[in-house]
Amino acid sequence: MRAILFDLRRIRKTLLEARGLRQKMETYFDEFIGELLLKDFQSILTFNHPYRFRDQIIGSARHLR
Repeated sequence: MRAILFDLRRIRKTLLEARGLRQKMETYFDEFIGELLLKDFQSILTFNHPYRFRDQIIGSARHLR
């Protein structure tokens, strides 16, 4: 979580320092979408990330309850 918050702060700072709309859009797509979201999505799909098994975990918890 700390790493994500750090990245979000860094991206926000970069966006605020951007001079024009084009630079802001490039920052948004390159850094936020490309580096943060897609990287996290890839880790969810390729590793044994708990969120990947969210439905199974919730189903098991409901069954145990």
